[in-house]
Amino acid sequence: MITDPVIVYNDRLGTGLSLEGNTAVFGAPFHGGGGSAFVFRRDSIGSPWNRIAELKSAKTGRTDEFGTITSISGNRILVGAPYHNDGVKMMAGSFSIFEEVSGVWKEVYTTVPDLAKALSSCAMAAAIEGDYAFIGCSTDSEEKSSLSYAGSVLVYQRRANDGTWSRVDRLTASDAEAGDFFGWTIAAEGNTLVVSADGVDSAKADYSGAVYVFNLDTATNQWKQTAKLIPADSDIYVSAVYFYYFGISVSISGNDLVIGAYGDTMAHVGDYSGMRIHMV
Repeated sequence: MITDPVIVYNDRLGTGLSLEGNTAVFGAPFHGGGGSAFVFRRDSIGSPWNRIAELKSAKTGRTDEFGTITSISGNRILVGAPYHNDGVKMMAGSFSIFEEVSGVWKEVYTTVPDLAKALSSCAMAAAIEGDYAFIGCSTDSEEKSSLSYAGSVLVYQRRANDGTWSRVDRLTASDAEAGDFFGWTIAAEGNTLVVSADGVDSAKADYSGAVYVFNLDTATNQWKQTAKLIPADSDIYVSAVYFYYFGISVSISGNDLVIGAYGDTMAHVGDYSGMRIHMV
């Protein structure tokens, strides 16, 4: 168990959790008014974990819940504050990126996504992988259509020449519909991005859910949808499972993709293009 003396009742340490190697990040969105993320590190397996940093954003407000989501990739950590209010757009959401330089974690980028609107709660889900950051805006709506809460994922990239971050794309599902909540959960590794939309309906069940797979086209530097994964069981067990929630959580490691579906009652293993799919 990892605890820390600065944590007090209701700080909710561990709300946002990420791990890479011997470094772990724990979000505490109610800590100190506005939230924090704590970085712990150990020397090796079996050695104790020690806190090495507390991450806070200079732009965090008291109700932002900074630390609701965390993600780590190498010497970079992303922390989301989905309830950030910039004074114009209530609960638009924001995120911050920190980099470790000579043992010191420094805030290098913080922004309210330019496409975020009031109540978008962007960064409720997020992931960072190398020079890319992915920000889920699951309650996003299409500007010129009736697709309310269809959802989107904003893609940010770090420029190698000067180290600055900027948005380079906005991803949506190829078959987006209102209420899909695309961007509910996100996972990324290498050139693969996984995005869930747990509000997707099947022919016989509401909220059966779906998971979309994107791959980076290195020739064009664009993320392209390559697959949509859906649960076959949502049509079979409809009498017992009305809300299936396939994709309520996702995680990827190498060739393994794990998909949560807490409305299901069974565990499954499938296959997609050489990737093992474990559904729990």
